[in-house]
Amino acid sequence: MESILRNQFQFKAFSVKLSQLSQSKEPLTFGLVMNIAASLPSLKSKADPSFYHSVFRGSRHCHMRINAKHSSEEAPGPVPSAGERSNPSSTLSVVNAMQRPGPSGTAAKILRWLTLIAASVIILRLSFSLPNKVRQIKAQNLFAVLDQFYPAKRKNMTQKLFKLLAKDNRFYPKEVVMLYFFHLLETRTFDAELVEDLVHFRRVSGLDDATILEILCAISQRIVRTEGHVVTNNTGSRKHELEKNASVQAAFSKILYLAELHRFWFVDNKFPEIIMSLFEVTERDAENLRIDSL
Repeated sequence: MESILRNQFQFKAFSVKLSQLSQSKEPLTFGLVMNIAASLPSLKSKADPSFYHSVFRGSRHCHMRINAKHSSEEAPGPVPSAGERSNPSSTLSVVNAMQRPGPSGTAAKILRWLTLIAASVIILRLSFSLPNKVRQIKAQNLFAVLDQFYPAKRKNMTQKLFKLLAKDNRFYPKEVVMLYFFHLLETRTFDAELVEDLVHFRRVSGLDDATILEILCAISQRIVRTEGHVVTNNTGSRKHELEKNASVQAAFSKILYLAELHRFWFVDNKFPEIIMSLFEVTERDAENLRIDSL
């Protein structure tokens, strides 16, 4: 009876140390529990790993194991051999069970995967947006250089200088013409001086009529994609819709004027019909929107 009371007292001391350890930030490992048990005199002889493994499974199993120990002391039975007491397979099973990832390990893995996915998305966005930003900066630098020639020093712009500017800014000649055409049509007033600049710039580029037509079609498609087609019937339209229709009509009139300008092309063509089809404008509506003179 005295030994039972002593064991209960030592087990309570063991439980108190475990509770204190669980409240601290130090992780609860199998080796640490074994060291605590070895520090208690009455538990030094009870170094059976399966006994301490029951502590991690809950208090109910602990009480069942303690009751089994008490009953074995009151009714002695066959004594286990040394090999059974120190069975290495049971120790390995306990260690493997403790190293098995629980809910916290699964949550950590999910967090790592989410972090990896988020980082990949950010890298992909930067890889696509960075070249566009670099291209915009180069285009702005190109516009700044070309604006020094047009309209003040138009005659100083030669085909050789045009190719040199395109090479230095890493643009194809077609890209230079398309970017600068769009820049001029968007920022400057469409008058006789602007038309002369467009004609001169188109000549020094050395591009043929088919390529220039592709440029005008690309500009037209961009306007239609962002602003919509030409709408001539404004009945019931709101203020912002009227403003948008007016801007689209103005852009169509400018491009149609260039398409119908004979000195803008090397040979006669039917390019105005292509421009009207892109804006979905009939011949009758084109008559009302056509610019007769500047």
